[in-house]
Amino acid sequence: MATSQTPVIEELIVAGYNMQLVRYMGAVSAAILIYDYLLTFRRELKYIWHSPWTLVKVIYICSRYMPFVDTPLAIVFRDFLVGSGGRTCRTMLGLVSWLYVVGMTLTELILVIRTWAVWGRNRWIALTLFVHSVASFVAVSYSTSQYVKSLQFAVMPQFHGCFGIAASSILLVNWALFMVMESIYLSLMLANIYIVYKQHHNITDLYRVLLHDGVTYFAILFILSALNLIIVTTRTDLSSLLATPVRVIHSVLAARMLLHIREMGSRTSQADAFTQITMRSMDFAPRQLPDTALDVTDSSTAWEEPDLHARA
Repeated sequence: MATSQTPVIEELIVAGYNMQLVRYMGAVSAAILIYDYLLTFRRELKYIWHSPWTLVKVIYICSRYMPFVDTPLAIVFRDFLVGSGGRTCRTMLGLVSWLYVVGMTLTELILVIRTWAVWGRNRWIALTLFVHSVASFVAVSYSTSQYVKSLQFAVMPQFHGCFGIAASSILLVNWALFMVMESIYLSLMLANIYIVYKQHHNITDLYRVLLHDGVTYFAILFILSALNLIIVTTRTDLSSLLATPVRVIHSVLAARMLLHIREMGSRTSQADAFTQITMRSMDFAPRQLPDTALDVTDSSTAWEEPDLHARA
């Protein structure tokens, strides 16, 4: 009798240890989210809330504030719900998983708009990014639905939280796709910067901000996604370990990137062509710029950045 109970006890011990790790990651994610919000609140108030309402502003606000909804949900229901049964845990974790998918999709949309803006609103770049984004969203949605269906939990009425004991490794599709998307966005941005630098042997301040943010954020998200791939492949019982940290950091970095773009645009009294078209494409154009400063009626028309060092 004791021998038959040993595997069950060991399984529950491992499940409890795994749940504690997930709790730690949730607490760290919440701390990062709140700390970053306090650091960026003044800039957000100045550059976002005081700007006109546009589609990009709505996307930013949804992407920025959704972690304040799904992160507490994940922590409270997954880690502290008393006597959670398998059905309750699957329902709540399924809800959180779909909130993650929607939130990270909105964040990726900000990066898509940034890439499109950098390329001067080129219609072929827009079409390519649109098709790729839709295909990626469909694939992520399918893998998420299969993952939620595969979740298995141990019912422990005397303990708090959901004791996950098994899950599909299909989530590796999500992390692989996010790595591919980030790589494509960074490659397109670097390609455009290289072309402009080859033509003018100079890049604007906004280009430098985009380059710094793009490379830094890509490195952070790529490393986290790679760690997720390794964990999902080797330890399916810990497949959600880094889900909340990646979700929060993804939102934080995208918000900071957009705030940096808006801040740079507001500092430029006489913006160059690249800064103007980027700000207009992001729907955060400085109000002092006249409408005739740059003709962007034809999104397929290539723009040329003026040589800042040209002599009269």
